Amino acid sequence: MQRIDLARAKLHLRVDGDEEDSLIEGWIAAAYLAIEGKIFAKLYEDQAEIPEGAVGVVIDEAIHSAAQLIIGHLYANREAVAPGQAAEIPMGADWLLLPYINTAGGF
Repeated sequence: MQRIDLARAKLHLRVDGDEEDSLIEGWIAAAYLAIEGKIFAKLYEDQAEIPEGAVGVVIDEAIHSAAQLIIGHLYANREAVAPGQAAEIPMGADWLLLPYINTAGGF
C-alpha cells in the first residue's frame, strides 16, 4: 500500500488551497520517518520490496492512520510543544503502532 499522498493529507487536515502544499509534503515524509523510528523497522509499500533478512513492515491502514495523526499534530503545532520538553508522538498514533514495534530493536 502506498504512503498517503498530498490529496489525502489535505483532506484529513481540511485544507483547500495549495499555499501549504510543500509544508504538508514535508510533514508526510516526517510522519513516516517518525513511525520508522518508533517501531524500529523500515516501512515498505509492498511485501516484495523487503530485502531478505531485513526487518520491515508493509504499510497498511493502521500505519496510514498513525501517519495522519502525526501530520495533523505537526500541522496544528508548528512550534515547539513546550520549552524544554521533547515532542511526543500523538497518543492515538502511538497506540496504533504498538503491534508493529520491533522489540529486538534496530533495522
